[in-house]
Amino acid sequence: MKKTIKKTNPTPTLPLSGEGARMSHDPNSSPCEGGGWEGVALKKIFNPPAQIPKRRDLRKNLTEPERRLWSKIRNKQLGVKFRRQHGIGHYIVDFYCSECALVIELDGDSHFTPRAQQYDCERENFMRTLGFETLRFLNQDVMTNVEGVLMKINEKISATTCAAHNK
Repeated sequence: MKKTIKKTNPTPTLPLSGEGARMSHDPNSSPCEGGGWEGVALKKIFNPPAQIPKRRDLRKNLTEPERRLWSKIRNKQLGVKFRRQHGIGHYIVDFYCSECALVIELDGDSHFTPRAQQYDCERENFMRTLGFETLRFLNQDVMTNVEGVLMKINEKISATTCAAHNK
């Protein structure tokens, strides 16, 4: 008798990427608790092929706050490499540093709704279960105080065990 092995996909079904975020002036605070994405296969998580057109479009059409922050963090200006519009699961994050396990999200006006805040909690919980920390900044903060935003990012980089930064 031949035994049949059923192949299963260890990657759970994730919410589709889109707008939605929690608004907070404190990037270290989070109303989100819990998780629920344990056992996710990391090798199947990054930059799924189905996201390639969306990611390319987002990189070509950065918002002004994204463009301004990217000009300050690209090319290892903070000592670590950041990627922009990086796919993690079904989410596309604004900026991602693999050495520091750090995600940076910029939140605009569309992020004030309760539905967007719930979506963002789910997204942040997912990132947390993968060991990633999320820093959130308001678009307005990037536009009016980019040096303060960079200072917060640098503090986080210095406080973590970033492979490239702490060599």
